[in-house]
Amino acid sequence: MKRWKTLTALVLCLALLLPTVVNAGSISFEDLINAANKIKCGEDLTWILDKDGTLTISGTGPMTEFTSASKVPWHLKSALVKTVVIEKGVTTVGAYAFSSCGNLTDVYYEGTRAQWNAISIGSNNDPLLAAALHCADAQPYDLDADGKLTTDDAV
Repeated sequence: MKRWKTLTALVLCLALLLPTVVNAGSISFEDLINAANKIKCGEDLTWILDKDGTLTISGTGPMTEFTSASKVPWHLKSALVKTVVIEKGVTTVGAYAFSSCGNLTDVYYEGTRAQWNAISIGSNNDPLLAAALHCADAQPYDLDADGKLTTDDAV
């Protein structure tokens, strides 16, 4: 019991002092929390979900192939996901990665449309495929993202 009280006191002291120490340097407390929250979703990929519902996949290489929606690291937060940002270094999207993201409306891919088309997207990712895709080379009024301004882009 004494160890538990000592550990609790230590954690509380650190929680009170850490913002002061961190803000004294060049890194903010929010940056530290964000760095601690980056979790792997591939050998060289990490993910972070911000308070606005933006899930960002960073790094290079393939995403883990998940065997079910419950194996996806952001599964418990999937209802909060509204927007996904995928860096152009991502080469695959694992099966089930976005199967539970029913509120997903927009996907921002930092590469070109041609690079996006080269990404292997695993099965059971219907919300990802149904969301509006925004690529780095898309024209601002190209609503169907086919690379051409036509009557199909009319509002």
